[in-house]
Amino acid sequence: MYVIGSDTMNTPIRAVSPKLKSNVNGSSTLTFTLYYKYWDEEIEDFLDNPFTKILVNEKKIKLRYGAPNDPDCKWYDLVIKNIVENSNSKAFEYTAKDQFVNELSKSGFDLEFAPELENNIGNIKQLSETILEGSDWKVADDCSVLLQYKEEPLYRIELKDSISGTDMLTGEKIDLIQSGETIYIFYSHLANMD
Repeated sequence: MYVIGSDTMNTPIRAVSPKLKSNVNGSSTLTFTLYYKYWDEEIEDFLDNPFTKILVNEKKIKLRYGAPNDPDCKWYDLVIKNIVENSNSKAFEYTAKDQFVNELSKSGFDLEFAPELENNIGNIKQLSETILEGSDWKVADDCSVLLQYKEEPLYRIELKDSISGTDMLTGEKIDLIQSGETIYIFYSHLANMD
């Protein structure tokens, strides 16, 4: 991983015209330009920019946005996704995107939730922790568990036949609800009955 910023920003090999764009979905895109050659004042000649060989597609870079001691200073982990050569200006134009988009999409490929694996039941926090295993991401300790409510109509039904069951201790058959009694049932269960 290479760091764009810090000491290199004051040298002739630095990135120029940096633009950081924050997208609506929370991701960020960085564009910047790097010249092929730079003027070395000691030897009074042009030299190849060493960063052009290092900064290639899929290379991870780190960007500091703000002064080091500033409380609003933020670090971005990015991956170079596109490099365009501009022969007129003798420079490369780079586009880098947030690294977390890659990390999360890669971690999702090998996920399998199934009753046989006993990993498909849990609240949102437990399932999120399973999904994020193997990545640098963690579920916040203070996140509240989301509750889902489903409003569904109830139907009043008079039983034509009694509902019976088996006593687990004795094995004998017993009537749980007698025929002619009224019960209430959710529409989804009623619609799925034959």
